[in-house]
Amino acid sequence: MGDNHDLISAVSGFATFRYREPDVFSRTRYAGLVRGGGRDGRGRLRWRDGAVYSGEFTNGTRQGYARMVYANRDEYEGNFVGNKRNDARGLYKWSDSGAIYVGAFVDGVMVDDEAELFYSGDDDEVSLNCST
Repeated sequence: MGDNHDLISAVSGFATFRYREPDVFSRTRYAGLVRGGGRDGRGRLRWRDGAVYSGEFTNGTRQGYARMVYANRDEYEGNFVGNKRNDARGLYKWSDSGAIYVGAFVDGVMVDDEAELFYSGDDDEVSLNCST
């Protein structure tokens, strides 16, 4: 019938993959839709450090709307293009301060001069418009 690669490439539908150690990208598990044996459609990818991506994949690439929780518990919600944050109005929340950035991301970088930054502390709430 062929080798295991032939079997994996034939998989389509919902699947769960557990990555063997050492995985070059430090991934541990994927659960979601696959096509041709690769991540394609909605799914959840976990890394060894605790980071979790929940969202869309295209041909194995993080592509489309998603929520990403990083190992340090910071969060991003918005679009990914080519495995990078790319959105005209994405949201990033820092876990240590509670500050929230709402603005543009290009190639994974916050770039919006007209972004909004919100902070909610224990005693007060501050809302800043960072327009220049």
